Amino acid sequence: MRAARLLFGVIAIGASLPAASSELYVVRVGAASALNSGECVDVSWRDNVVLYNSTADPLTVRLLEVSNGGLRRPPAIELQVPPGKSVNSAGRINWNPASGDPVWVNKIDVPQGIVLRSRVEAAFGGFCVGGRPPSGNPDFGSFSLPTFERLVPAGTTQVLLGADLGAQPSSVNVGVYNDGESAATASVEVYQVCDDALLESLNFSIPAKALRQVGGVGMTETSCPFPGSEQNAWMRYVKITVDQPGFSYIVNRSKAIPYPPVIPYSSP
Repeated sequence: MRAARLLFGVIAIGASLPAASSELYVVRVGAASALNSGECVDVSWRDNVVLYNSTADPLTVRLLEVSNGGLRRPPAIELQVPPGKSVNSAGRINWNPASGDPVWVNKIDVPQGIVLRSRVEAAFGGFCVGGRPPSGNPDFGSFSLPTFERLVPAGTTQVLLGADLGAQPSSVNVGVYNDGESAATASVEVYQVCDDALLESLNFSIPAKALRQVGGVGMTETSCPFPGSEQNAWMRYVKITVDQPGFSYIVNRSKAIPYPPVIPYSSP
């Protein structure tokens, strides 16, 4: 369903990681979303993993696992990065899940000296007969996807700050990866910063060895004094507790995405 496939918002911020650990968990995405039901306005959200080799020797990044059903088809499980050079995943690897799910996780072995980033690129993806064809370029912008060096133990609460777009009306997409061998349950709570009051809560399940992202979280408006509060009245944060090992992240989504959905800023 198209509504379920509208995954990502206008902007999110991440960080480049020098690969201090030999194993990294990389969040990836490949999906499309309709923004206007009455028009040929479709956005393609696709990720691109960018790597840089900071050493004087060639290095090899190896795929270890693919979540959400494993590999779609046997691909090359290695990606070579020449010394002092950068490469990206587009057209070089097909580490996609057999399930065809729009979000998933690659567990990869990364040598020391590799700097890595996973990012979402937004492009025009729909067309009418005689109209504009789909774009091969990310002409709507890009933003970073999270990368994790370790799993969060089962039952450990993650506190994710910045669950808002300032005073702009927004909701939150919550992503949870379950690395366990059985299904997991995630408990999600949204709070306002000014007085730590609970705004809303929900539970959802995640299959074993799978990433699931749920949208439309945080629709409840904050009720802090506005303006004049010592702390900004619109600020929110999220607590996520999962009964299996894994990790969680959030992506903020504007309630009013214009066309074209320009992503005006990005932080490396």
